Amino acid sequence: MKNHTLLQAICRTNRTYNENKKCGLIVDFVGVFEDVAKSLAFDEESVKTIIKNMDEIKALIPTFMDECLQFFPGVDRTIGGWEGLTAAQQCLKEEGVKTNFARHFARLAKAWEIISPNEFLAPYSNDYTWLAQVYQSVRPISGGNLIWTLLGAKTIEIIHNNIDTIDIGTPLEDLVIDADIINSVLDDEKKRQKKIVEVEKMLKIRLGEHKGDPKFKKFAEKLDELRERMEQSLISSIDFLKQLLQMARELLEAEKEIEKPLDKRAQARAALTDLFQSIKSDDTPIIVEQVVNDIDNEVVNIIRQFNDAFQSVTARREIKKKLRSILWIKYQIKDNDVFEKAYQYIEMYY
Repeated sequence: MKNHTLLQAICRTNRTYNENKKCGLIVDFVGVFEDVAKSLAFDEESVKTIIKNMDEIKALIPTFMDECLQFFPGVDRTIGGWEGLTAAQQCLKEEGVKTNFARHFARLAKAWEIISPNEFLAPYSNDYTWLAQVYQSVRPISGGNLIWTLLGAKTIEIIHNNIDTIDIGTPLEDLVIDADIINSVLDDEKKRQKKIVEVEKMLKIRLGEHKGDPKFKKFAEKLDELRERMEQSLISSIDFLKQLLQMARELLEAEKEIEKPLDKRAQARAALTDLFQSIKSDDTPIIVEQVVNDIDNEVVNIIRQFNDAFQSVTARREIKKKLRSILWIKYQIKDNDVFEKAYQYIEMYY
């Protein structure tokens, strides 16, 4: 093989089988990549944009890790649990700093997902787990912009394997009804800060159970807004806690009003709408509702042709082909992160 045939064979390793596979791995037995530009008869710089040597990515891990850890000077990373994350969160109070950390961690996570599993990563495992937990704890519950990317499957597995270090805490129902404890907490700053962490944590967990449901989107947005106002000192810690508790009560009431199972298709449309709203700008004047309608209709048409579409390689291929046609060709949205997120929502809800 040579030229376009060889390039096509290489690129096909990047075809995603499912959400757990983000990139391809190529084993070079004969040294093609020692002079890949010559082998492919392409411009060398162009080739470098699509092919990376694993050793080159390994060499970047220590630098990427160090740059992420520099956001947390003096923070004791051996303290586990949500309370242990509070000090780290204090280092990210400013929105610009938090966003910059998200950008650095996303870069580290992408390299980690490519290398893992590999014994080379063992010395960095504890710090990476800690950084991933910090990232998850400050990630906007409403999703945020595309800088706050979905974590890869291997990173999520690491977090789940270490979930025993995170205290789940008091149920939300108990947090909002114990008036005596709440009154004592409001008068004691140390207890108040601890209660804020606990209530906010439980709100995030409960809202995570309703991700994609438009009925609960307003709660996620309000929680992000309250946190931002608190970080900017626009409200006191007492007011912040009071509003968190009020939101918790309203959230519990909203949950009681749900009388039937959530409509998965409606959840899918809501998630896709949020995704395309987040990338809409003057430079990309897309009609979000039209994009979502096209995806929804075309995907449903394909799924109806199969008994279990997402267990079928052919069905998954056809869905991705149709999705890429809608995004890349019809609407000129040529962003691979957007494509991957849209497909993940489709597979999750349809």
